[in-house]
Amino acid sequence: MLETILAAIAILGGLATLHGNYRLVRDSGHEKPVRRYISLCLVPMLILTTLIRHYRRARKGAFISMAGLWLMVPFFGNRLWEKQTAAMESSGGRKHDTEEMLADADDEDAKPARGGKKGEPPQLQKLSEKEKLVNQLNARLVWWHQQLDGRRASLDRNNAHAVREFNADAAAYAGFHEIAKEKNQELLTLRSVAKR
Repeated sequence: MLETILAAIAILGGLATLHGNYRLVRDSGHEKPVRRYISLCLVPMLILTTLIRHYRRARKGAFISMAGLWLMVPFFGNRLWEKQTAAMESSGGRKHDTEEMLADADDEDAKPARGGKKGEPPQLQKLSEKEKLVNQLNARLVWWHQQLDGRRASLDRNNAHAVREFNADAAAYAGFHEIAKEKNQELLTLRSVAKR
């Protein structure tokens, strides 16, 4: 639904830009109007230079054209955002990183604690490793939650595939959140043991 509205606004903006460029060329009185019109359509910055040179005669057309360009921005901005998000997710984004982080967390728990720095007790080493892991998990949770909020705001509820995909991601987030809670609790336990 949102995509359709943005596309309609972009089409309206495109028509306004074409009409504004036509008025701009007509009112400024160029000797080669067709060539100037085509160049205005291809290079939007020429609108400003023409406006500066012929302000009194061409201001209405220039402002209509610039308003049309601005009406196209939301549609193309939304498309660009979707492409960037899809590219990030397909190139090992959220799901792959989450699985790696969970595998690392399990490996950390399986490893026996050894002293890291010279003279550092094994418990303190394990505590610092666990703190690092929990900080990474919490940062991942915050980022993931922001991504879900952004997607929820622009989610087309009539698109069943998009809703299923969003719900699957939300369920994965909930599972990851539970694991992060467990790791946070383990960190609290390690801290209390280390203080003794």
